[in-house]
Amino acid sequence: MGHTMKRSYRKIVIFLMGLLFIFTAGCAQVAHKVDVMYSPLASNHGGTGHLEIINRDTTQANGSSPSIRWLLGQIKNTEGVATGEIISTIRPQDILADALKQELSAAGYQASISKEINNNTGKRVVLTDISVQLDETPSLTKLESTCTILLKLELWKSGAVVKHSEYRSELSDIAVIDRDQLPGNLYQKAIQETIQQAVPDIIRLLN
Repeated sequence: MGHTMKRSYRKIVIFLMGLLFIFTAGCAQVAHKVDVMYSPLASNHGGTGHLEIINRDTTQANGSSPSIRWLLGQIKNTEGVATGEIISTIRPQDILADALKQELSAAGYQASISKEINNNTGKRVVLTDISVQLDETPSLTKLESTCTILLKLELWKSGAVVKHSEYRSELSDIAVIDRDQLPGNLYQKAIQETIQQAVPDIIRLLN
């Protein structure tokens, strides 16, 4: 094989390897970690006495740790194909329970979180179902994100169920700058909106 043919062969091999690298990189699954620290709005008042929050939702095992990843949603390209995952080190069920505790404490209750009902009397909020879906679609010029939260709970008073309730928040937004911050900001707003729907009902029915 002549020197010219060898050089041409090397160029072809390098070109094909470059194409393979680009294809592999384009298909690789990526992950976007989104953790939020809930900030209470403290816009509701009138709660009195002790109130127990029972985090009964066992959709996933309990626990939050840097070594554990909870799936919140997907990263999708503009054609709707999933290219990665949005994950968190904080279990959605735990952050919703903590957010509810913070808002109820700010409203005047002595609020605490338990996994089991400790007695048959008193005021309690039982979280029966919590789901979070947080997705993002990046493009060359912008990032679109959507967040949907569903919260189902039972209100208990004096050993009996007062009401079965369901609260939902659906938000979407677009960012051109600070794109990486959009999903987390949207997640925080959706949590606040969901909790703000629930707290007035809790105060009205359990006082």
